[in-house]
Amino acid sequence: MAFLIDTCVLIDHLTDRLPPDASAWLEHVVASGLAATSVIVYHELLFGARTEKARTAVEELLRAWSILPVDREVARRAAEIRRDQAAQGRMLGMADCLIAALG
Repeated sequence: MAFLIDTCVLIDHLTDRLPPDASAWLEHVVASGLAATSVIVYHELLFGARTEKARTAVEELLRAWSILPVDREVARRAAEIRRDQAAQGRMLGMADCLIAALG
């Protein structure tokens, strides 16, 4: 079982804003080979990495990670999640629904 790590956790880790306990947990998960993220998170991190140094840090962090793709089934589940949430009055963005559908 992999742990699907989201953008905000990785940004806080890369900028040294992740609490020490959470950072230690993340490092343990990475070392155990159980860290995964989505192609969407990968995109978000690279988009936000404004310098070559920042892009290199992202690439180094995610080098050994599983990067989960968005396929037809993920897109279908994401649409269901988004519709269900909208019916309850909660509007979620497409990217968040796609990431949720991977979990």
